[in-house]
Amino acid sequence: MILFSLLTHGDRKSVTRFFQFSALAGLGSTYCFYLVMQAAAAPSALTQGEGGFWSVLQFMVALVVFCIAQLKALGLSGPIVEHAVHRVRVRLVEGLQAVELRDAERVGTARINAALSTDTQIISQSAAPIAFAGQSLMMVVFASVYLALISPTALVLTFIVSALAGWAYLAHSQVVGDALDSARARSADMQAHVMALVAGFKELKLSDDKARDARTAAVTASAEATAYKLVAHQALSRDFVLSSLAMFGLLGTIVFLMPWVRSAFSESVSQSVTAVMFLTSPLFGVLGAVPQIALANVSAENLVELEKLFDSVKTVHAPCPEEAFEAPQAGMKDFAEIRLDDVRFRYGGQGRDFGIGPVSLVVRKGELIFITGDNGSGKSTLLKVLAGLYRPTDGGVSVDGRTVWPDCTVQYRSLMSAVFADFYLFSQLHGVKHLDPEWCRQWLERLQIQDKVRIEDGRFSSVSLSTGQRKRLALFAALAEQRPLLILDEWAADQDPTFRKQFYLELLPVIRAEGRTVVAITHDDAYFHLADRRIHVAGGTVTL
Repeated sequence: MILFSLLTHGDRKSVTRFFQFSALAGLGSTYCFYLVMQAAAAPSALTQGEGGFWSVLQFMVALVVFCIAQLKALGLSGPIVEHAVHRVRVRLVEGLQAVELRDAERVGTARINAALSTDTQIISQSAAPIAFAGQSLMMVVFASVYLALISPTALVLTFIVSALAGWAYLAHSQVVGDALDSARARSADMQAHVMALVAGFKELKLSDDKARDARTAAVTASAEATAYKLVAHQALSRDFVLSSLAMFGLLGTIVFLMPWVRSAFSESVSQSVTAVMFLTSPLFGVLGAVPQIALANVSAENLVELEKLFDSVKTVHAPCPEEAFEAPQAGMKDFAEIRLDDVRFRYGGQGRDFGIGPVSLVVRKGELIFITGDNGSGKSTLLKVLAGLYRPTDGGVSVDGRTVWPDCTVQYRSLMSAVFADFYLFSQLHGVKHLDPEWCRQWLERLQIQDKVRIEDGRFSSVSLSTGQRKRLALFAALAEQRPLLILDEWAADQDPTFRKQFYLELLPVIRAEGRTVVAITHDDAYFHLADRRIHVAGGTVTL
């Protein structure tokens, strides 16, 4: 099972100790059972001589060993599972950051969220069932040894019945796995619909028809997930009932049939039945843990599949040549010009073949460049290519005459800070090592949010603001990075007319005075004249 491969890959020492303590707990419980059976067979021996005292002492020692070993095993199971989940989370986060934006878009936000939240949570919840199943298996081993000493025939019958029960489970395992996998996919769809219900709450309140359709979509996804889970539940329930039937059939065979077949067996029938019942208890424990473990295994398969997908599409950059840029591993610090030469980019896939190009464009240090065009014309795509987020399908990108793609892409991106139209506002100022308090005060005042937000220990005191104010905070964060090229995607669109005017007439000159080049998408034709150059995009082609 992929689940156990996931759990055992890493801290093998803890896994080994878990099995050692589980074995010790199984041995202790079996020896306790053996002593009880011996005392029940000859109760008078407990009151005669030192034998009774010695048996009681052994029982107490075995019981203490069982309790301590069980506590140790259970104590180890949680860290084993949680550390495994942590390791896979780390690999997935690193894998996500190693892929390019276009590949991450193809994988899909819903799938990534489901893996990092739902699947890892399901595996975390499997710690207790796995621990009990492991201990139960060890008890089965030692109980089988004891049963073999009493009656090899009963042991053979028990193994036959156990094999039939195992076969019944395996026969439905593919059905269960497929159903659980489908349930997970529909649960991810439901989660996306629920997120839409929350994010679009205001819009849905304004339209009963829209709200009804959105609610129906979420309910339908939930119903389909429930149906798949019920298929798995019914298959597992049938397996459990068949296993129970087989176990009772085994006991009936030992009690009613075997004494008729073998007269010598009647002498040990009582001990055999008791031993089989002791043996079936942990077997039922294993069967009871199967549904949770099966669900966790499906989640483990999803995590491993996503990790392999990230590995298959991740970009491995060769070291940026030392001669290409000064101290390249530290990132590029500045530029004189950035050039796009006959650059093309195509989305492709699933009937989509929209893109831009060929584009030949030069961005010079200190310029203010406005990019204009209709919605869907390719403006944002051009910005993503310029920022190094989309790799050109054809053509090349260079800085000061030196090629960027593919080896120096990471260093090239260090020239950029950006506020995209679909920006995400981090409450923490990640990547910003030093903040001048006076600079912060001035920019918070310029952005007119000094009464709304403070900078405390490198983070915003609050990000619960209006859309326009959140965008101002995003601009503050981008400026705080102190990078030479600032990219803005329709930044002023969410600002009121007064502040929009202030942005164009006052803030942009200050930003340029701080030594930055600005490339901005805008529809504000009243301010086009302020740009050094205006680049118009139509149908993916560029007019300078």
